[in-house]
Amino acid sequence: MHLWNPDEPSTPRGSIVPFSTCLEERLREACEELAISWDRCAGHTELLALCEHLGLEIKEEVLLSLNGDGVMNVQEFVSRAVNLNKPPTPSASTPYRQLKRHHSTQPFDEGGRRIATSSALTSTIGMRLFSTLDDGTGFTPAEYILDSWTEEGIENGSEILQALNFDLDGKLSLGDLTMALENELLVTKNGIHQAALASFKAELRHLLEQVDREFREKEKIRSDLEKAEKLKNQLATEVDEHHSAIEHTNNLKLRKLEQDHKEKLAAARSELMQEIDRLQQQVGLQREELEREMKKTREDESFLRDHLSISVKENRRLEMELLDSTEKLVDAQSQITKLQTSLDNMMKEKFGDLDLGSADFILQEERFKQLRNGYEAQCRELQDRIDELQSELQEFHSLGRVHQPCNKPLSEELESKSPGMESDPGIGSEEVQPFSLSLEAEMMLERLKEQHFQEMEELRNQLESKITDVDQMVEKQRATHEGQKAAVALQHQQEVQALRDEIASVQSQAQELQSQLDQVELERDCLVKKLAEEREELENLQEEEVGNLRQQLLETHTYAADLEDQLKNLEAQLSETDVNCHSQVDELQKQHAMEMKKLEERHVKLSEARLEEGINKLQEEKAELEKRLLDDFEREKEVLRQSHEVQLKAKLEEAKMMFDKEQDEFVQKLTEQWGKERAQLDEQNNESLQVLLEEEMLRLVKEQEQKDAKLRKQWEAERAQLQQQHEDAVLQRLLEERMQLQEQFQQKEKKLKEEWERERLQLEEDYEGMLDDRLNEERKKLETEKEEVEKKLKNVMTEEMARLKESHRDAVKELTTKHSEERNTLSSMLDKLRDDFAQERSEVCRLAEENLLLGQKMTALKEEDLKEAKEELTQTLEHLKHERTTARRVAETFQKQIEELHLQRQQLKDENGKLSEKSSHDIAEMEDLHQQLAELKEEKENREVFPAEDKNKVTKFDSIESQLSHLLEERKSVDKETQSLRSQLAKAQERVKAVDETSLAVNHQSARLKADVRVLQKERDSLKHEVAVLHKRLQNANDKHHILEMALHSSGLQNQSKKRLKDELSRLMEQEQVLLRQENEQLQAEMRTIKGDLVQSREKVRHLDATVLSLKQQKQPNHLSLVKALEVENAALKQELEAQKEQNKSCEAGQGHTTSLESLQQENEALKDQMAHLSSQLLESFQAHLVGLLPPSPHRIPRGQHRGEDPDNMQGAMPEQRAAHADSYRRIGGL
Repeated sequence: MHLWNPDEPSTPRGSIVPFSTCLEERLREACEELAISWDRCAGHTELLALCEHLGLEIKEEVLLSLNGDGVMNVQEFVSRAVNLNKPPTPSASTPYRQLKRHHSTQPFDEGGRRIATSSALTSTIGMRLFSTLDDGTGFTPAEYILDSWTEEGIENGSEILQALNFDLDGKLSLGDLTMALENELLVTKNGIHQAALASFKAELRHLLEQVDREFREKEKIRSDLEKAEKLKNQLATEVDEHHSAIEHTNNLKLRKLEQDHKEKLAAARSELMQEIDRLQQQVGLQREELEREMKKTREDESFLRDHLSISVKENRRLEMELLDSTEKLVDAQSQITKLQTSLDNMMKEKFGDLDLGSADFILQEERFKQLRNGYEAQCRELQDRIDELQSELQEFHSLGRVHQPCNKPLSEELESKSPGMESDPGIGSEEVQPFSLSLEAEMMLERLKEQHFQEMEELRNQLESKITDVDQMVEKQRATHEGQKAAVALQHQQEVQALRDEIASVQSQAQELQSQLDQVELERDCLVKKLAEEREELENLQEEEVGNLRQQLLETHTYAADLEDQLKNLEAQLSETDVNCHSQVDELQKQHAMEMKKLEERHVKLSEARLEEGINKLQEEKAELEKRLLDDFEREKEVLRQSHEVQLKAKLEEAKMMFDKEQDEFVQKLTEQWGKERAQLDEQNNESLQVLLEEEMLRLVKEQEQKDAKLRKQWEAERAQLQQQHEDAVLQRLLEERMQLQEQFQQKEKKLKEEWERERLQLEEDYEGMLDDRLNEERKKLETEKEEVEKKLKNVMTEEMARLKESHRDAVKELTTKHSEERNTLSSMLDKLRDDFAQERSEVCRLAEENLLLGQKMTALKEEDLKEAKEELTQTLEHLKHERTTARRVAETFQKQIEELHLQRQQLKDENGKLSEKSSHDIAEMEDLHQQLAELKEEKENREVFPAEDKNKVTKFDSIESQLSHLLEERKSVDKETQSLRSQLAKAQERVKAVDETSLAVNHQSARLKADVRVLQKERDSLKHEVAVLHKRLQNANDKHHILEMALHSSGLQNQSKKRLKDELSRLMEQEQVLLRQENEQLQAEMRTIKGDLVQSREKVRHLDATVLSLKQQKQPNHLSLVKALEVENAALKQELEAQKEQNKSCEAGQGHTTSLESLQQENEALKDQMAHLSSQLLESFQAHLVGLLPPSPHRIPRGQHRGEDPDNMQGAMPEQRAAHADSYRRIGGL
């Protein structure tokens, strides 16, 4: 900063005064050098830099005047800074003011220092006045000088300049002006002025010398600072090299650890994949076996359904034949009624003259009445029987529609219920990029290892749970299949019984029809004989009448001559009466034709209207049914879709929740670990850890997306499959209902046609009766007219007799033709009835053959059921053998895992030695760092004399000290890692002990399994014997049943006794089948109890493992004692390894003993269950982090107890069943 000058024009007078042009130009130049705009605002840092450049001191008042954003106008800021730096203005009357004015007018250099100007007055000082008015040329106008003097209170400036010989119009030389003023001061012989001038000069000289000295010291300090910077840079490079060397060694160690971790992960993954492949193979084999069983059962179901469909078709065909026979009977009855009416008319016409009260006529009428009553009673019985058969058929159809097929194969069901194995999310890819980590990153790798092991164990647990779920599902499907099988067998037996009853009823009806046909043939023969006799009598009567007529003709010829005149007169009257009669007959015929047409049209219209109404109703019903079915289909489809979507959404949400939880926990753990390490590691390590964290996050996100995609695909596939199945089922239902509707429509059309034909026949019969009545009335009228004409025309008998003869001949001819036609129709009807009877006989024979076939099929089905039960037992035995082999494999894998544990223990020892070497190396490095720190402290003490600018270096030294403390903390973490490794060694020892105890438990339980095998062998032999006995009894029962059926067919027993015997036989057969089912159910219940015991034992083992884990979590290991006893434990571990080898040899000997058991025939059914149980127990104990010994549990129940109770139950149940069988066979023998 420049000194204060009261005479300077820019000096304020109690307020802010604008800058002068020269000062403003200098300030502008300084702003341009610092790249700051003079007219605009600037920030805090830029303003501070400008003040440092100008040499101004800033006070807090100026800083407080800044805006909230820390921005202020540059011009305003400089004016305030300059004004605040100036002292208050003193009076201008002192000589000090003049000297100060001279001093203040010295120009500034770029660093803010004044530049001494040369003058004639003082060459040493080199001072020049009016530097503020100098524009760089050394000249200034006289007006500016006068203005400055007037501002300073000198009013006679022009006179002073003129006294000093300067021109007032042009520019003045500032150097000349200063020299003139100094000369004037020297010329004035005032001692005070000269003393003041000399003292000011001396003071100024002294100040300049101090400034030069300060400048030299500043340059020296600058050089010292440069040397210190060089030393600091050298130290920093050395520290960086040291850190790089440490990081390089750490990277090498981490790469080794990563390589080891990768190898271990690869080994674990290969073992996991082998186990998964083995389990998948086992599941595939079980699935194939179950699919074979399901295929077999479905083939049996299809076979039974085919039989049912065949029986239903046969029943329908029988129904149709019965309907046809009823229709034929109705036609025959209508024809018989027609014949009866025609015979009555003929009898009336022919025998009207005879005595109706004669005995022969009365007997004939009574005979006809009896025949008619008998036919009517038979027709009623047949109609009742037809109605009963129709109701039974409807019930049978309703029962046949209940069982719906199951078209879904087992493979699809298992695939939908058991999702595929997913990739292990915990195990990363093998090709992990190497990254640089510190020593504490090893802790994270160990944690990741533990997490991978936990996830592997969770996968194994999930596989075991899925296998148990599949077994339970298979058992449930077997139970449901057996229930369905029993229901189908019962239904089939009921249907067979119903068919037998129907066959018996049809046979009885056929016999009744046969007897009726025989009676009809006898009656026809009688009628033919009677007709022949009547014909002969009619011919005799005709001959007699012809003789009498001839005699009468001869008599009338004589009488005709007399009556010719009268005839001529009467011919006119006869012609008139003939015309009238012809006209009346024509009118009657026309009326008859019109009425017939009207009746036919009315009947046709009525029938068409009824048909149309029926068709419309059927169409409406059909449309309504189709609409209802479509609505039901859509509703069921929507409900199924919604339920499936809800289930899938729930599953997806559960899976997402689980995955989100796992992901959050995993991310939280990772973030905590990385947060701890981030606080301790350098920037490079932070970047590498951040990259690793991002890679882990990306991998987790990718796995989540893959799982979501799999779940979506699975959901879409299941939804498409369900939709396809539902659509197929609904289409099948629609087709079946359409077929039913078509059949109903056809039946209704048939019924309508039959009703129409019946009504038409009835109308024709009514019309014929009406015509007969009218004809009879007309005949009566004509006869009365004839009698009147005969009374009037007694003379015209001859011609009338001739006409009568001719009419009689015509009538006889007509009667003979009618009689021959009726005889032909009767013969054709009898032929048809004979053909129908022959067909019915053939059908009855065929039905009897089918009945025999059905009986044979029933026996075959029963034998097949027994065979299936045997096959199921053999399959279960084979399955148990397979499970024992799998248990042996698991034991081998367990031994391999024990060997791997020993290897891991050795690796841990090696790692412990490496870590001890590493800790020694770190201790040496720490000692070096301590030495460096001591040297730095000494330098710091030496440098404390330096000014405040060297404090940055001290802070750097403090950072080095913090790094040293960080290294100390790393050493502590390494010590903790060594302690954790020792604890892991102790845990490995405990695991080895636990494995030894489990191997001893396996040897103990193998002895128990042998006893169980023997017990089950005895039980199986007893079951085989009982099955053979039951098979023989069934064969005998079937033979007796066949013999009884043949006897019933051959015997002439009545219908009630036949039905009673058949009902008794069916009841006995049902009792036999129920007993067989009960025995099968008992066997299956025993199998279920065995499997339930297995599940309970597995649950108990899991419970024990959980308790062991909880106890071990409560126990906190004493690390100090473990550290002290580490060497002792290493020696003990060697001894335990030798003991473990001997125990493994003993286990192999025990396994050789178990292999000797395989040579026995089917002796190891129960041993499989026990070995599977032990394998699952060993796997669960191994998967529980291989920690803790299994304590002896009081809840564990030996397998022998469960097995010991089953044979007693079976032996207790078998005598009751045998007694029931004996009672049933006694009843059959009594029948």
